Amino acid sequence: EWFPPVRVAILHESGTFCGKQRSRLIGNMVQASGILIASYTGATQYKEEIITRRWHYTVLDEGHKIRNPDAQVTLVAKQLKTSHRIILSGSPMQNNLKELWSLFDFVFP
Repeated sequence: EWFPPVRVAILHESGTFCGKQRSRLIGNMVQASGILIASYTGATQYKEEIITRRWHYTVLDEGHKIRNPDAQVTLVAKQLKTSHRIILSGSPMQNNLKELWSLFDFVFP
């Protein structure tokens, strides 16, 4: 077996867990070294529950969505407590160097 069993949960606004259940789910994922998948909207919506936790890795798919350094989603992403940050993007720079700086600032705070 090349990879041990891993628990995966999806944090979504239409999910079945709410309130303390959602907070408990997030805490369980951290303790179990699980994978928590969240949309950018979900991360912003539940920021108080995710920014207080310590994450081993944070991976942003479509990472160019945090290219605006003043956007709420960017500010939430940069508050995540993690020592490993990865951005996946097919178009990291679109308009100017400020957008590229915002991505670098996430990866190397």
